[in-house]
Amino acid sequence: MPSIRVQLMLNDLGDIPEYHQDDPTISAKATAYFDNGISEEPLAVQLAHFGKKRVARMLKGELLSWLGDLGTAPRIASITITD
Repeated sequence: MPSIRVQLMLNDLGDIPEYHQDDPTISAKATAYFDNGISEEPLAVQLAHFGKKRVARMLKGELLSWLGDLGTAPRIASITITD
């Protein structure tokens, strides 16, 4: 079963705690992102379709964009994908 390990560095918690409590639409988007995922396909299917490098780039882009918008100053130290 494939898995992804991300080492993420945050310089600040930014707006994470208050942002999701104050804005129900942001909370709903966060829930959809983490509970429903970006794709409904299993990770193994996504890896077979896109390849490890592209999946890592897509994940990195999503995390940096989403967490950057929350003012966390994110940095991805590493992404490891195992089969």
